[in-house]
Amino acid sequence: MAGGAEGGALSLRRLMVLATVGLLALALAVSVAPLLITRQLSRTSDELTRTLQELGAAEEVEVALLLHDRERELLEATAAPERVAAVQRAADGLHGWLDRLPRERTPPQKAAAVEALRSSVQEYLARASGPASAADAQAALSRAVAAAEALSEQNFRDAQRAIAEAQRWRSVANAAGVGSGLLLLGGLATLLWAARRQLLRPLEDFRHALHGFSPTGPVRSVPEAGPAELREISSAFNVLAARLAREREAQLSFLAGVAHDLRNPLSALKATAHLMSPQRALPPEDKVREKFALVGRQADRLARMVEDLLDTTRVEAGQLALQVREHDLAELVQEAVELHRDVSERHALLLVLPEGPLRVRCDATRVSQVLNNLLSNAIKYSPGGGSVQVRLSMEPQGEPGAGAAQWARVDVQDAGVGIPEAEHESIFEPFRRARASRESIPGVGLGLSVARRIALAHGGSISLRSAPGEGSTFTLRLPLGPAAPAAS
Repeated sequence: MAGGAEGGALSLRRLMVLATVGLLALALAVSVAPLLITRQLSRTSDELTRTLQELGAAEEVEVALLLHDRERELLEATAAPERVAAVQRAADGLHGWLDRLPRERTPPQKAAAVEALRSSVQEYLARASGPASAADAQAALSRAVAAAEALSEQNFRDAQRAIAEAQRWRSVANAAGVGSGLLLLGGLATLLWAARRQLLRPLEDFRHALHGFSPTGPVRSVPEAGPAELREISSAFNVLAARLAREREAQLSFLAGVAHDLRNPLSALKATAHLMSPQRALPPEDKVREKFALVGRQADRLARMVEDLLDTTRVEAGQLALQVREHDLAELVQEAVELHRDVSERHALLLVLPEGPLRVRCDATRVSQVLNNLLSNAIKYSPGGGSVQVRLSMEPQGEPGAGAAQWARVDVQDAGVGIPEAEHESIFEPFRRARASRESIPGVGLGLSVARRIALAHGGSISLRSAPGEGSTFTLRLPLGPAAPAAS
């Protein structure tokens, strides 16, 4: 809403297309319906007009028959010459009205009635002008008049049906007009309701969450509703809010850790300063040396904490500068191991190096910082003692046998408390530490974050294999050959 939105949600574009298509279909239906109804009404009106014309013609035929019969009787009674012309005019008028009766595209029943009228009129005219008796002529006249009345009656019924059909279509037109108006109003109301539910409400929730956002207040999430695009925005906002909440929690944990870690060396320094107070006699020399050695260790610990904080600040500000030169990584690893060999009497440091030097282009100071962090963590997070193995080797990068570049790989393995798989990535975030050792082992959770950023700046990586109670193996990879950066 991406287009394949979560939970089958439609995208905003698809919703707009559907709404547009729906409105167009509704408008088309509203515009086409009156056209169809008007066409049907016009057809019904034409049929009614034609039926009324046929009804008038049939009635005129009946009148013409009676007029002809009257003129014929006057001719027989008076034998006046002018009556002959009158009878002829009556016959011509009768033929004229017969010609107005339909001949084509007429229903079979009406066509039969028209044909019956024509036949009866022809029979009447034949008998009226021939030697037939007056009784035969009257009988033919009666049949012709009856045929004309039958045709008139049929046309009258057709006219009634046409009027009823026109009234029915008029009612349909009225209902269609009212229905179209209601349908348009309903469509607009549905569109407004859908727009409010699918667009305005999620946007209002999002606006309220933004207005309620505060660096010190609770982090609010927004419901993931509406089209796919709004769901994606809401999901991204919720992820950001959750990340801010985690960072706030991490910062609080960081402050607590810093306070805890500062308290111990400061307490040691304060106790030593009290021991060396001018109001007290100096202790024996060996005791003084022991106390100043303690002061040195605590000062080194404070210096390391400050350096980690400074490195974290530089990393977050994008100001981590590397002085890249070609160095023997085996010497750097051996130097780091020797530096930590006397740190703990309960840990045995085992070093495995390849034959000959393993040269990489790197910042020796920063790589040593990474190695020292991994070694000190291996010792610190295996409080029960045991072996810490450091192995330097090479491994291929890419498909073997294809002239691929090589990795320089350093594995630091301990037999300590281990780390759950769910925390393998989070411990590389600033101020994040393993949950199981957070309370029992001091630290602020900055070393691994800085170490990974240093490795990434060299084009390398740091990965972890660990399980609770089975120790941990941190692997540092640095590129050999052209993959190594010249400067950063």
